[in-house]
Amino acid sequence: MAPPIAQPTVKDASPFASWRVDHAAIRVPDFDAAIAWYTEKLDFRLRKHVSFAGLTFAFLSPAGDDSFIFELLAGPGADSRPRYTDLRASYKDSGMASRVLSCG
Repeated sequence: MAPPIAQPTVKDASPFASWRVDHAAIRVPDFDAAIAWYTEKLDFRLRKHVSFAGLTFAFLSPAGDDSFIFELLAGPGADSRPRYTDLRASYKDSGMASRVLSCG
């Protein structure tokens, strides 16, 4: 078993210390299906829906957390990805590999 990784200290003196992650985004080939999955399966809340320059954006948050926003982006050029039966097979593709939710 690997030893635990020491957590780095917070860099309070950094000029970027006040920055916070606002949201993460994922490009989806089927916008309506993606919104339905996040809202129906994970109980995310659709906070905003915007269309601009041929693209469509949705901003969702978990049921009880307004501090994180998940953006879905759809429009021309979003290709479908294959469905994997083996999770490790998906690691060979570039792009977002996971969306991790903390429950507790």
